Amino acid sequence: MDIGKYMELADQLFEPAYIVDSQKVILFWNQAAEQMAGYAYSSVVGKKCDADIMMHISERGETICRQQCPLAEVFRTGKPAAAKLYLQHKAGHRIPVDVRAVPLRDEAGNFIAVMEFFTKNGEIQSRPYGILVNELVKMAYVDSVTNLPNREYMEHKIKKNAGRSCGQRQRSGARSPAG
Repeated sequence: MDIGKYMELADQLFEPAYIVDSQKVILFWNQAAEQMAGYAYSSVVGKKCDADIMMHISERGETICRQQCPLAEVFRTGKPAAAKLYLQHKAGHRIPVDVRAVPLRDEAGNFIAVMEFFTKNGEIQSRPYGILVNELVKMAYVDSVTNLPNREYMEHKIKKNAGRSCGQRQRSGARSPAG
């Protein structure tokens, strides 16, 4: 899936979310993020997320944006990460949030960006991570008009199954019709 598709998905979420590239430049900022953090899309897109926009801090008051944030962990490990921290609203007050960051990959499986979700502490339990992931998958692969699998889903399945069948033929010693 290309980055534009991920942006379309993030734009439809009710949870505040944003997407950053490998340099931590904000590529996308959804409306829910605007509402919770007070920053307009135009004031954050194109800026580095660690440029003291939301100034994430730990419960002990330590700045975590540059080294210990979930985004940095995802870039380091390639795996989802989560943390409880505080973000600074544009108006200056702190908001306790649960942050989840997930790697975004292209069709070839290459790591292309990170999406971070943040919700007020306690709200995250009302929507478990697995449900949110299922909703994202459905938005990515199901046509909203027909409610049937879309072209991208079918292409993904064909590639996946073609790879499996080739691997099974090689392991079982079966020869292709041409060979």
